[in-house]
Order: sequence, then C-alpha cells, then structure tokens
Amino acid sequence: MNLKKHKKTDNEKCWKIIGVYGDGSCPEIEKHAHCRNCPKYLHAVREFHDREIPPELIEEWTAVYTKSKIFEEPNAVPVVVFRLMSEWFAIKVTLLEEVTFMLPIHHVPFRSGPLFRGLVNLKGHLLPCVAAEQFLGIAKNDEGADVSDAFRHLIVVNKDGDRYIFGVNEIIGMYRVPQLTLKKIPSTLAQSSGKHLAHVFQYNDRTVGFLDDVSFVKSLERSLMF
Repeated sequence: MNLKKHKKTDNEKCWKIIGVYGDGSCPEIEKHAHCRNCPKYLHAVREFHDREIPPELIEEWTAVYTKSKIFEEPNAVPVVVFRLMSEWFAIKVTLLEEVTFMLPIHHVPFRSGPLFRGLVNLKGHLLPCVAAEQFLGIAKNDEGADVSDAFRHLIVVNKDGDRYIFGVNEIIGMYRVPQLTLKKIPSTLAQSSGKHLAHVFQYNDRTVGFLDDVSFVKSLERSLMF
C-alpha cells in the first residue's frame, strides 16, 4: 500500500489503514511497537476528547439530569399480577416457583373433581392442579359459563417444598407494590375471594387483590383432601 496516499491529513485514522488495526505496513510500527505509542495517535485521542460537544447532546443530557427522579419505596413487595377469570390478583414472588404456558391436565379417575382437576406433567414431575377459581368464589362468569378452558398459563406455587399448580387466564408480570398503596379489603369482597386477600391495590386502573400467603396456601392444601 502506498504510504504517501495515507498522509493527506493529521486527523486521518491511519492506525485503521496502515497501522496495527489495518494492514501493518506503517514503518513507524517498528519504532513505536504499537499505534497507541505513536504521537499521531495520541494527538488524535486528545482531539477526540477536546472536541466541541454538539448542542443537541447537551440538550438531551440536560433533560435527563433535570428530570424529576422517582425513588422506589425500599420496602416495596415484589409480586406477580395475573387475571383469574374476571378478577385480578397478585401473589408474592416468594411463593412463586414458575410460570408456564398451559399444559395438558390429566384426569385422575375417582379423584378429579371441582377443586382437584388432575395432574400436570411439568418437566417429568407430576404436580396436582387445583381449581383456584373455585375456592376464590369466581368459578362462574357470564350466564354461569365455565371458562376454565380459556386458561393460557399455569402458575406453580412452592410452599416449603409442597408444590401446586393452578390455571390463570392472563399474566401481566412482576411488579413491586409500594407498601403505602396497599389498602384494606372492601366489605363487598368479604364473602367471596375477600377471605383469601391480605390487601388490595391499584395497578394500571385495575383493582388487584393481594392474596394472603397463609390463607391461599391452606385452600390449595384443602383442595387435595379427597
């Protein structure tokens, strides 16, 4: 390669053409061992760092640093928000083992019923599938139609090694609930799913029932007492 051809300007990135990052034909390599030791390279580095900052970049970062900061409450509770039929619920992440798409539920003769649906093969393990909508009091919706076939996901709960699965219609994902947003359970829920709730909170204009760990797990256990 013609060396003279690449000496048009001091700002040209010769290290990418004839230097160690190029074809290595620069005669200065033998003297400096590496382009980073070459005065021309060092001069280009200084020019890069001393260059004038574009106005649009200044405006962009000014907006970032002057924007009001939102600080998350340190005691916020991590939960998973999901829809079970027409109701929205949240369960603590500490109870959650896994979320998966719907899998076949295998009927168990003389055992499957309203609360215990059957067994689900999850990665080679047979887990009991519970109809959570039944003991939460929301098993029927419009015209009494059973919409359990519309379940798209399964939630796996693990409490001290005991694992349960129940179907849900929709999963929003994980969310950290600020303690200050937790409210008392409305009296209208006292006779239905309310007895399984610890609190309620608002999430994207939805009222979400925060499931009580102890009550919910006990109902899962009772569902298997056939």
